[in-house]
Amino acid sequence: MTDTLNPKKIDRRKITGQLGINLIERIVLQMGYGWHASNAELDAGIDGIVEICDPATGQATNCILQVQSKSLTQFTAETNASFEFVCDERDLQYWLAGNAPVILVVSRRNSDEAYWVAIKNYFSTHERRKERRIHFDKSSDHFTESCAESLRKLAVPRELGLYFSPRPFEEELVSNLLRAVRLPTSLYSAETAFRFPGQVWSHVRANGLAVSGEWVLHGKQIVSVHDLRKAPWNTICESAFAEQIPIDDYALSNDRDMQHLFVRILHQCLKEKLSPLWVGFNPDRDFFYFKPTPKLIPRRLSYPSLKEAATRVVFGPYQSKTTADRNAYYRHSAFVPAFIRFDDVWYLQVTPTYLFTSDGYKESRYAAERLSGIKKLERNSAVLGQLLMWVECLTHAATLYATEYPFLGFARPDVFTLPVGLDDSQWLPAEEDEKRPIVQEDIQQARLFDL
Repeated sequence: MTDTLNPKKIDRRKITGQLGINLIERIVLQMGYGWHASNAELDAGIDGIVEICDPATGQATNCILQVQSKSLTQFTAETNASFEFVCDERDLQYWLAGNAPVILVVSRRNSDEAYWVAIKNYFSTHERRKERRIHFDKSSDHFTESCAESLRKLAVPRELGLYFSPRPFEEELVSNLLRAVRLPTSLYSAETAFRFPGQVWSHVRANGLAVSGEWVLHGKQIVSVHDLRKAPWNTICESAFAEQIPIDDYALSNDRDMQHLFVRILHQCLKEKLSPLWVGFNPDRDFFYFKPTPKLIPRRLSYPSLKEAATRVVFGPYQSKTTADRNAYYRHSAFVPAFIRFDDVWYLQVTPTYLFTSDGYKESRYAAERLSGIKKLERNSAVLGQLLMWVECLTHAATLYATEYPFLGFARPDVFTLPVGLDDSQWLPAEEDEKRPIVQEDIQQARLFDL
């Protein structure tokens, strides 16, 4: 006779637990790693084993890590950015006692949300061990296929010297060459009595002349994009004998001296083009950089990145790590320019870099060390962001409030799609989180070109 009073049931807690394990298994298999579920009857605190494999060849390594799953209906102390999980004392003792790495994966029921932590690394201090509380960061602790490299580093000892072929993926390469699409139509040359630029500028200031900087002194000549036959140039040179020269005579010349002179003119035009954006030129370092703001508050610029809008602090203070309430240095976004000709087409090569100053003006005595440090830490995305920010500065179109610079214009750089790429996370360390005091109301924020 069937016992209808006590029918067999499936425990809802077991279903919830199995959903969490299934999610972990799916993610691990997507990584290309092996998954071995524990026997449910013999499980004492480990739900499965991950075996590290080469995702490209499938070769197994016999390097493993143990996984404990905790599937919950809701998280504790949850915010948009984090939540907490308190470990059972017996579980924690068991996880820490073994000789294999253990990760805890906490997931939400009926959801693809999963977050992980390496137990032995997280509880490496007595304070954390005593508290038993794990603070999960939803951004950095998200358990997805992208965690494959982190699991490999956790499970595979360095001394084994195992090499894994990188996973194939497409990568976009952005050229740092900007094609010049607008150049001066002519150059003008005339004799002058001045021999040094400083003498010209002193004369200009003394006489209140309206003269911009698109000119160079070459021997006894002044060469400019401006018509030297017109005022106010008649007080600077022999205007009556000024010569107009087609731009191609310089731009397409194979004479090295004429090429060098043309590049000097382009360089002067570039200074004038960037000047309204609060960008200056540092002759000691031979690069352009964002000048300090009047009150040394941060300057933040918005610009379109490859896929969405981005924002960058192009000038700002960085706080001392040893002395409270003291700025250790100021960091200025910068780039090294180089004009290059290929197949009779001129390009501007943009190489992003930084200027470090002690007070916003004087270069820091530790500038070289700071520059070396940030170059070691910066990933491709950070360098690309710098490049795209400068591209926007150099290629912006005219607006209702700003006319287009007439003597020099650039096209946006070419973007190439390659069938293979290099994952930065597999060989670069994480960038240090530098702390700088930025108060929201003090930020001098502006969209590019609305400064």
